[in-house]
Amino acid sequence: QKVRFNNSFKFVLPNQDRLLRFQDFPVLLMQLQIHVENAIEHGLANRNKGSLVKIEIEEQERFLIFKITDDGCGRKKAKELGSSGTQMGTKMLKELYKIYNSENKIEHQLKTIYEDDIFEDEEGVKYGTRVIIELPKSFKYEN
Repeated sequence: QKVRFNNSFKFVLPNQDRLLRFQDFPVLLMQLQIHVENAIEHGLANRNKGSLVKIEIEEQERFLIFKITDDGCGRKKAKELGSSGTQMGTKMLKELYKIYNSENKIEHQLKTIYEDDIFEDEEGVKYGTRVIIELPKSFKYEN
C-alpha cells in the first residue's frame, strides 16, 4: 500500500519488544489487515492531509486490545464520497465472530468497536477513525 500511495503516509507499529511479547497470542486471520487496508483505501485516500495509520497493542487483565488509528477522512465522509468497497472483509470478520463467539461466554467474546471523527482540524472539520479490537485472553478457538 505504501508503494501504491507513493509513500504518502506513515505506518506506525508497536515497538519490536512489544510485538515479540504477544507473538504467540492467537489472532484471527486477517483481523488487523482488513482494518488497516480500510483505513488506507477509504480514509487516507479520501483526505489530502491523511498521513498516518498507527497500530497499538494494549494489555488489560482479560483482553489484548488492538487499536488501529488513522487520520483519514473518516467513515461517514468516505461513505458520502461513495468509497465503500465490497465490504467483503468486514462481512467475513462478522461471520468469523459469530462462529468463534458461539463457543465462548459473553465476557470472553471477540469485539470490534469503531470510534469516528476522533480528530478535529483548525476549521472544526472532524476526521479520522479508530478501530478497537478486543481479543479475550481466555478464548476457545475450537470445540
